[in-house]
This record gives sequence, structure tokens and C-alpha cells, in this order.
Amino acid sequence: MVKSMVTGRTLVLPHKVIKVSKKLLVPDTEKNEKLDNEEVKEVKKVTQRLPANFQLGTVVATSTKKEEYKTGDVVIFKPNRCILFELEKDVIVVDDYDIIGVWSENKIN
Repeated sequence: MVKSMVTGRTLVLPHKVIKVSKKLLVPDTEKNEKLDNEEVKEVKKVTQRLPANFQLGTVVATSTKKEEYKTGDVVIFKPNRCILFELEKDVIVVDDYDIIGVWSENKIN
């Protein structure tokens, strides 16, 4: 297991991806099939389940000297810039500034 990290990085074991419902406008193919030059004039609202912008994960190792979060804490982070840590199964590397806060009992601290 990793004992120390490079400054500015944290190893996180991500929890399952959170999905949210979003309403989107998409072209209505039935109403638009008679139009020329692929013009879109009619749209319809559909609800899709998409991944959330934030994700929860458990801290495996961190370089943070502050008491913001420590190993074993559940944190909220932005998963879009994470990279896979290939030396440990299912663990990712997250930049410290992508960690938003600590999650405890359905509250953000």
C-alpha cells in the first residue's frame, strides 16, 4: 500500500457513479423527416439519466498536511480529470484542488 504521496495528489477509491435525471431538447425525427437540407424546426423534451458532475470516494492515501481530510474519509470530487492508478485495483489519482469537501452522514463539511 502507498504510504506517502506527491504534493497535490490524493489516491481515491471511487464509489459507484451517481446518475441524475436531466431534461434535454432533441430533434423530433418524425416531424422533421420531410424538411430539406437537414433543417431542424421541431424539437421535443426527453428525460435522460446522465452521470453527475461530482462523485463520492474514499481516500486511500493523501499528501495533505492540513486537517481538511485524511485517509478513510469519504470525499466529494470532480471525476472528469482523474487518472487510473494502475498499481492498485480500482484506485484513481485525484488532484487536491478537484476535491470539493468531506461527505459525512449526507452532509457536506
